[in-house]
Amino acid sequence: RSGGVALPGGGVGGGARGGAAADGGPYSLSPFAVVEVHQGWCGPCKAIVGTFQRISIDMSDSPLKFYRANCDKVEQLGKYVGQCQPVFLFYKGGGVVEEVVGVDTPMLTSKIKSLV
Repeated sequence: RSGGVALPGGGVGGGARGGAAADGGPYSLSPFAVVEVHQGWCGPCKAIVGTFQRISIDMSDSPLKFYRANCDKVEQLGKYVGQCQPVFLFYKGGGVVEEVVGVDTPMLTSKIKSLV
């Protein structure tokens, strides 16, 4: 299901927690954000949704925001179309500082904790 989350360049995807609608501006994410790039048909992407949501709830007191974006619906994420695995993009200070590819919960958790 797609909600709205603004991405660099004004793209729109689905939100995991508190998604913000794209306003057409060049950058609308929180300064500290993790974006799960997924595709609806992807089994590994579906498998990690619960983990990603749990982490976002566990870290609800932090300034870090969590988003989900379907790369089939966000033009700026077109390079991820066709991959059968989730990609997690870590934004800090207005740009991507880290990327985790695949379903690797310990790595994902470690990278998220290092961001805040």
